[in-house]
Amino acid sequence: FTGRIAIISVGGDQSEWFAIFTGDTLTNLSLVTVDALPVAFPMVVQVTAGTTYHFSADTRSDGAPGGPMCFRLDRLPPNDDFANALPLTGSTFETYADNTLATSEENEPFFYGGWLCRSLWWTWAAPFSGTATVSLAGSTFDATLHVFTGDVLTNLNNIPLNGGTFEAVAGTVYHFRVSAGGAAAIGTARLALYPPHPPNDAFEHRTSISGYPLDVLGANIGAMAQTGDPIMYLAQCGSTVWYSW
Repeated sequence: FTGRIAIISVGGDQSEWFAIFTGDTLTNLSLVTVDALPVAFPMVVQVTAGTTYHFSADTRSDGAPGGPMCFRLDRLPPNDDFANALPLTGSTFETYADNTLATSEENEPFFYGGWLCRSLWWTWAAPFSGTATVSLAGSTFDATLHVFTGDVLTNLNNIPLNGGTFEAVAGTVYHFRVSAGGAAAIGTARLALYPPHPPNDAFEHRTSISGYPLDVLGANIGAMAQTGDPIMYLAQCGSTVWYSW
C-alpha cells in the first residue's frame, strides 16, 4: 500500500537509533529517515507500494553493549487524522480504539495546558436536539475529550463540556477528538454518547432482551422515575430503566 506507517519501540534493553533506506547495494543506499527510535511517540514514515525498505538499528551510546531490541511496525489508526474521522451514528453509541500508534497533526487545535498527543477523531451528526452526554469512562489511559464543530482543522469551534454534557442541535455535525494526557498514555480509548433520556426510561418503552447467557449494555444517564414506579429497597432513587426477558 501507499501511505504512512508508524514504528515504535515496544521493549528491549537499550535505546536505539533507527534508520530507513532504499536501494539495492550497501554502498548505494538512499536514506529515507533516521532518528532515535521513540519509546513514547511513533516514528511516522511515508511509504510507497512496491518499494523495498531496509531498516538499520543501532545503540544510541558509543561503546554500549548489544542487547535485545523490539519494535513494532504498523499502519496508523484509520482515524488518526481529522480528515479521516470515523462516522458514528444513532442517539447513543459506544466505540473503542487503540491509540498506541496515533499521532497529532500540524495545526491541530490546542485548548488546555500540558500534552497534546496521539489524537483520534470521530464525527457524529446529531439525530436529536437536546442534552448529549459524552463519556470516556472505561478508557485504559489518561484520555482527554474535545468536541468541535466546523469543517477545517485550522478553524474549528470548541464546544465547552459541562460535566461531560453539551447541547446538541439536530443535523449539526460534531467532531470528537480523544487525545492522550501524556507521553506514556497508551491504551484503549472508549468513547460513548447518551441521549437526554434512555429509550427504555419508561416501563411502556422497556427494551426486550432474549437468550442466555447474555451481556446487556445500557445506561441510566438522564433516566427518571415514573409515577407508580415500584420501590426497590428503602427509597426510590428515580433513575430507573426497564428491560423485558
